[in-house]
Amino acid sequence: MIDELRARFGARFLEIARGRIRRSLELMGRSDGADQLITELHSLAGESSMLGLEQVAEMARNGEEDAKQWKQGSTTAKLYCARTVRTLSQRIEELASSLEEEAGASAGNATDSAAGNATDSATSTEEPGSIAGGQDSSQRAATDAPDSRPAAPLGDNSASHSLPGRPLRSEQAGDQEAAHGAGRRDLVLEHRVLIIDDSRLSGEHLSEALATAGIDSRLAMNRDAALAEFVAFAPQLVVCDVHMPGVDLHELCSALRRQAPEPVTIALLSGMSDAELARRARAVGADSHVSKHAGIDQIVSHLVSLLGERHIEPCEQS
Repeated sequence: MIDELRARFGARFLEIARGRIRRSLELMGRSDGADQLITELHSLAGESSMLGLEQVAEMARNGEEDAKQWKQGSTTAKLYCARTVRTLSQRIEELASSLEEEAGASAGNATDSAAGNATDSATSTEEPGSIAGGQDSSQRAATDAPDSRPAAPLGDNSASHSLPGRPLRSEQAGDQEAAHGAGRRDLVLEHRVLIIDDSRLSGEHLSEALATAGIDSRLAMNRDAALAEFVAFAPQLVVCDVHMPGVDLHELCSALRRQAPEPVTIALLSGMSDAELARRARAVGADSHVSKHAGIDQIVSHLVSLLGERHIEPCEQS
C-alpha cells in the first residue's frame, strides 16, 4: 500500500514539504516564530510518516522538539532547530531528485513496453491467431499496457472535502478475506469514517488507504467543518489529529458526542509516541489512539478493528 501512496502523492508531498521548509526558514528569523514553526514541523513529520519517509519524519520531530525548547527561551535549541531545518531542506531536494529519476526510469520502461507491443501487433497482423508464450499477442499487449488512470486532482482549499470509498476489486477482496475473514469485508463496506486533520495531504493519504479497504471517508480541516460533516455524514468512527491550531480536543470530542444520535468511536492520530498519545486520549475522552509512526498499513488495520468492535468503553478522564 505504501508504494501506491508514494506514487500517487509523492509529487504533492514534495511541493508541500518545500513550502513548509521555506516558511520554517522564514520563521527562524522572527522572534515570535516558534509557535508557527512547531506547527509546520509537526505537520511535516506526520505527512512524512504517512508515506513511510521515516528519516524525514524523525528529523522533523527533532526540529519540533527544538522549536518547543526555543519557545521556552533556549537560544541553543534555536540554533539546533535552524540546523535541522537546513538539513531537512537538503533531504527534501534529495528525495525530489530520486523521484525524478524514478519517473524517468518508468517513462523509459513504458516506451520499451510500447515498442514491444507494437512489434507483437505487427507479428499478429502477419500471422493471424499466432501464439507466443502461450498467449495471443493482442492479449499480451492488453496485459502489458501501462496504467493510464489519471492522477488525483489537487482539490480545492475548502475546509471540508468529500472523499468517497471505492468498491473492493476482486484481488483486494481476496486479501481482505484472508486477513479479516469473509464476514469482515461486508462489515467494513458499511462503515463511514470522518477524518479531522488540518493537513489536507495527511487526510487524503489516510482516505486513500481506507478506500482500498472499501471504507467511505470524508475530511474536515477545522472544528466547524468537522461538526458540520459529522451531522451530514453520520460516521461510526472519527479519526482526529492531535495538533491543530485553535482546536481544543476535549471540547471537540465532547461536542461530537453531544451531536451523535448513537455512540461514536473517536480515535486520536498523531506523530506522538504511543505513551504520549495514550495520555492525551485519556485527557480528552477519546476511545483509542494510533501513532503515525506505526505506518499506514498498521493505521488502517487498527481503524478497521475499531470499526468491527460493537461496544467500546471510552477512556477514563484523567
